[in-house]
Amino acid sequence: MAIQRKKLLKSVLKLLVSAAALYLVSRKIDVKATWQLIKQLNLWYLTFAVLLFNASQWLSAKRLQLFLKGDQVVFDYHDHLKLYYIGMFYNLFLPGGIGGDGYKIYWINRRFSTKVKNLIATLLLDRISGLVAILGLASSMVIFVFNTLWVTIAALILIIVAVLLYRIVVFNWFSRHRVFWTSTTLSAFGVQFIQLICGVNILLALGVTNNFLAYLLLFLVSSIAAVIPVTIGGVGAREVVYIYGHQYFGVDEKVGVAFTLLFFAITAVSSLFGGFLSMSEKGVQPSYKNENKNL
Repeated sequence: MAIQRKKLLKSVLKLLVSAAALYLVSRKIDVKATWQLIKQLNLWYLTFAVLLFNASQWLSAKRLQLFLKGDQVVFDYHDHLKLYYIGMFYNLFLPGGIGGDGYKIYWINRRFSTKVKNLIATLLLDRISGLVAILGLASSMVIFVFNTLWVTIAALILIIVAVLLYRIVVFNWFSRHRVFWTSTTLSAFGVQFIQLICGVNILLALGVTNNFLAYLLLFLVSSIAAVIPVTIGGVGAREVVYIYGHQYFGVDEKVGVAFTLLFFAITAVSSLFGGFLSMSEKGVQPSYKNENKNL
C-alpha cells in the first residue's frame, strides 16, 4: 500500500510540474496564435511525420533486440516490436506505475529467467546509447548554426569524447555487449536522424520554410530535457526549452511550442497501439525461448 501511495504521489508531482511548465509557457506566448498555427496544419506532411516517427521506433526496437542478444535473450523481432510499443504506452500513460522499462524487465525475466540486474543494466545501456547519439547530432548541428571556429572545435571535441567514453563504458563494464557496439551505436544515430527528418516534416506541416537547423537543434536539446523524469512524457520540459532558447537561436517561440505539442501528440497516438496490445491476451508471445537460464 505504501508503494502504491508513493507511485501515486510521484505521478501527481510529475503532473504538477508539467502543468506549471505549461502555465509558464502560456504566459510567454500568444496561445491563440499558436493554436491558429496548429489548426492550419498541412496534413500530408503531418502524415509523413507520423510514419517517420514510427520508423524510428521500429529501428529502436531492433537496437534493443541487439542489446538483449548480449544477455542471450533471443526472440522474434515482431515480438520485440510489440513489447516495445507496450513499453511506450506504459511510459507515457502510466508514468507512476510499472513503467515501460519495468514492464520489459518483468516480461523478459518471467519468460527467459534472465537476471533482473542484467536486464536493468542492458536497458540503461540502451538509453545511454540514445543519449550519446543525441549529443553527437546536436554537436554536429551546433557547428552549422553558430559557424565559428571555437564552437566548431568545441563541438568536434564533444562528439569524439562522447563516443569514446561510451565505447570505454561498453567495453569495460558491459563486455557482453561489445560485439554489438558498432551496430547498436549506428542504430542509435539512425533513430535520432529519422526523428530529425520527422521533425522537418512537422515544421513543414506548420508552414516553416527556413531556419530548420535551429529548430531541430532545440528539438534535440529538448529531448535531453524530456529524459529527466520530472514531467509527464516530457510535456512542459520541451516547451520551456523553446521558450528560453528562441532568443539565442532566432526561432519563433510559437512555432517551437506548436512543434513540441505535435511531437507529443504523435508519440501519444503511436503509443496507443501498445495499449491495444497490452489488453490483448496474445499481445506478446515469444516465438522461442532462451535456453540459457543462468545469466
